[in-house]
Amino acid sequence: MKKILLFIIPVAAILLSCGTAPKNDKKEPEKQTIQVGIIDKGNVEFNAWFLDKTMRYDFYHTGKFEIEHFSHDKTVSDGIWSGSKTQLIDELMFGLYFFEVIDAETSQLLYSRGFASIFGEWQTTPEAEKQWGTFHESLRFPWPKKPVKIIISKRNEENKFEKIWITDVDPNWRQVVNGDIESPYRVFSILENGPACEKLDLVILGDGYTEKEMEKFRSDAKRLSEALLNVEPYVSRRSDINVRAVE
Repeated sequence: MKKILLFIIPVAAILLSCGTAPKNDKKEPEKQTIQVGIIDKGNVEFNAWFLDKTMRYDFYHTGKFEIEHFSHDKTVSDGIWSGSKTQLIDELMFGLYFFEVIDAETSQLLYSRGFASIFGEWQTTPEAEKQWGTFHESLRFPWPKKPVKIIISKRNEENKFEKIWITDVDPNWRQVVNGDIESPYRVFSILENGPACEKLDLVILGDGYTEKEMEKFRSDAKRLSEALLNVEPYVSRRSDINVRAVE
């Protein structure tokens, strides 16, 4: 009887090893839903909440098809705030992504903008189905006087924005660089009708011009500007437009 048992057990082990592998019941981690209350009272008083400078929040956007993660790189000053000081809340909500800046203490909505990104575009490619990718991105908004939270949302299958990431930003944090960055580029104005925060600013960038061809670049930039400003909708709004060129 003992011999029979010794024979049956190894055979059973062989049969098990050659059979179908056991199913992996491990489930993919469920997407975590971000729950945060936002108090939207419309456009806030700019000077009450912001300094007249620009905060640029740089981060890494990493992932693949249907997977994405965010990680902070650095927070720096981009100089004076050139955007609107009255239209701070985005009501159009265009783009695949949408970010909101809220007061950390009261959850008051201070600023919002829709945007698109290279990562969102890359995520739709065949490459993203096979491998991970990382892209460097930036969010720009008025410099807050107090700690804030940044919330990033993305359109879901129903074309509705769904919150996918939230992070804290303290303007007094030691790793926040509040010194203004000086541009190494020379800029010249072609048309100037008022402060950037009140006008539409068009910027022309030269591609392929050498340092010795800057006079030609200036001439070409002026010629391009005149051609653009002589057609609608620009010609009737000429007084609302600034045009600058960067060498």
